[in-house]
Amino acid sequence: MHIVNQMNSAAALQMHDRRIQPRVFPCIMGYHAPEILHAKRKPLNSFANSSRSSADPIPMDILQIALRRWWVIVLGMCLGGMLGMGLHLLIPPVYQTRAVISAGVDFARTGKLTDVEEDYIIKKVGDLIGSDAVIEETIELAAAQGINLDRRTFDEMHFLQRSFNDWLLVVRAEDPQQATVLANLWADAAWSALSEASLHLIKLDSYEKYLDSQITCRDLQLTTGLRSICFLASVADINSQIDETVSIMQTERLAARGLVSGTVINLTEYATVPAAPKILGRNTLTLAGALLGGLLACLFLFVRK
Repeated sequence: MHIVNQMNSAAALQMHDRRIQPRVFPCIMGYHAPEILHAKRKPLNSFANSSRSSADPIPMDILQIALRRWWVIVLGMCLGGMLGMGLHLLIPPVYQTRAVISAGVDFARTGKLTDVEEDYIIKKVGDLIGSDAVIEETIELAAAQGINLDRRTFDEMHFLQRSFNDWLLVVRAEDPQQATVLANLWADAAWSALSEASLHLIKLDSYEKYLDSQITCRDLQLTTGLRSICFLASVADINSQIDETVSIMQTERLAARGLVSGTVINLTEYATVPAAPKILGRNTLTLAGALLGGLLACLFLFVRK
């Protein structure tokens, strides 16, 4: 009987030790009791909830709203685009016309050129067409025909555009007749300046050949002593003539206004009266209106959320 009581006492003690083991050694054994786990998870949940509330609405919510109410966004973009097109109708119509001056190279005079050299020759023609002197001449011609413009106004109405070897003299105005007249006056002023510069360029070429002959004559007289081949009797007279030729060449080069020898020009096309206005800015206003309408629709959905 005494032995049985001892065995029962030992078994009871062992069961008591098993019951208190998780509570007595949680930290020593590296495990946590359920109460400790629950206590440590609670701050994490509260932090997540606070973060969610501070960042509300999160991007995923925005995407879900946009997908559910996509038709509202599309409707807003359509209305905004229609509003942009309506605003374009309120803008006065603008008519555009152009004259064309072609530029080229006479390779028989220049010889073989690189693409860069050929482009340089054509670019010089455009520089003269758009020069201040030509524009001022155009404004004066327009004033003589009763079209009074200042330089700033005409600068807003015209621009020069290159298309391969062609220079396009473009003019825009609310009056199609006025646009045509101004474009043709500009073409006339540019053609007059180009023609005059071309004549000086021809003279410059002639003086260059004359200068070469003078230098050759002087060199022969210095080396051989022959004077019969030169019109002038002394080397001093030849040098004086050379200096005079060089001075004339400098004057002709300035009068050529940047044109290069071998330049070929042609007034290809005069401006004609445009039949319909130029559509300017309609696509831009439509796109801007559509984007603005879509943005306002998105803001409406998120405010109503």
